[in-house]
Amino acid sequence: MNSFYTLIKISTNPTAGDQITVGLLLKTENRFYLKFSDRRISASLRLRDEEDRFFTFFKNQLENRIEVFNSELTKNGAELFLPETFLTSDFFSHLKVSSNNLIQFSEPSIISGDFTEEQFNKLYELFVEKASPAITHERNREEKLYKNVEQKLIRKVENKVHTNYDITQKIIPSLNFSYKLDCIGKNGAIISAKAIDFNFTPTTIERNLFRHDIILSKLFDFFGNGNNKAFIIADEPDVKNSENFNIWEAIQKNQSFEVISSDNANEVADYIEQKNAGHFLPIQE
Repeated sequence: MNSFYTLIKISTNPTAGDQITVGLLLKTENRFYLKFSDRRISASLRLRDEEDRFFTFFKNQLENRIEVFNSELTKNGAELFLPETFLTSDFFSHLKVSSNNLIQFSEPSIISGDFTEEQFNKLYELFVEKASPAITHERNREEKLYKNVEQKLIRKVENKVHTNYDITQKIIPSLNFSYKLDCIGKNGAIISAKAIDFNFTPTTIERNLFRHDIILSKLFDFFGNGNNKAFIIADEPDVKNSENFNIWEAIQKNQSFEVISSDNANEVADYIEQKNAGHFLPIQE
């Protein structure tokens, strides 16, 4: 079988053909190499407002299969059913043409010679993600945001209210998109929270905020009682003279929600506890 590599992508906008490369698979004569960017996966799925369970399943299955194949390739014995019969360049070439859903593949590129792990990592940095200081800083900020939300909010209220809840047409029939809230509960009034990463592009941030306004309006009309409370969890952007910072400043004046930093995400948990909010929407599997 030819040695080759293929880029693994997530389709963020199927209509426009937008894709983000999130991983690299390389097959040489001696082994498979596979590496994903968790940061890019997380960003891509949030751009689609997608549940990550399907991609996580795909990623785990591929990683497990590669591990098994690499183990088989190191064994001696011609009787083994080697993985070349499955993960071939022709196979991924077919996937490139036939796949039009969440997961996409590039046309396999045929290579010659063998690759060391160091050479593979250089190829990964070239096509997927380079571990530059700027990216490292961005990743640290992103990890801080979602780590704070998970530890200071989700874990404290997950037994009281809905967490990581997808608002879909099943909840609001007139919706033409789904939107995930980090938490939502009710005791007469609705309490909700949504984390927004200001590392994204201004267009993405504005779309996220626009959809958040639509969701709040419809939820409050359907289920609220007039004393509803919504939180946006967002950390101040580093660059002050940027469009992201201008958006962040503007939303401080928005009367339909309160903006708090991820360091203070526990304040949302305290508010939920104080108001004794609970579940009120269908439990999602």
